Amino acid sequence: MGEELYSQGAFAAELDAKGKQVGLRVGDSLAVGLDLGKEVFHEVTHPKWGDVKKTLYDKKFAGSVHTGAPVGVATFTDGSG
Repeated sequence: MGEELYSQGAFAAELDAKGKQVGLRVGDSLAVGLDLGKEVFHEVTHPKWGDVKKTLYDKKFAGSVHTGAPVGVATFTDGSG
């Protein structure tokens, strides 16, 4: 279904600052704070369907698929963030 959505332009309307398609955006597109004078964002963009699929697996955990409850993008599997 995701491949079909992307191929039909479901996420094509939004462009980034360089004019490239953003694709699927997850998270808050507004800055949530500052770190050493730089804006901090808690969002992920996936310009292609393959990028979405890559985020569902973690090779460090034997290729496991995410099955838990949804969580914010503030923390990564390595505990950083």
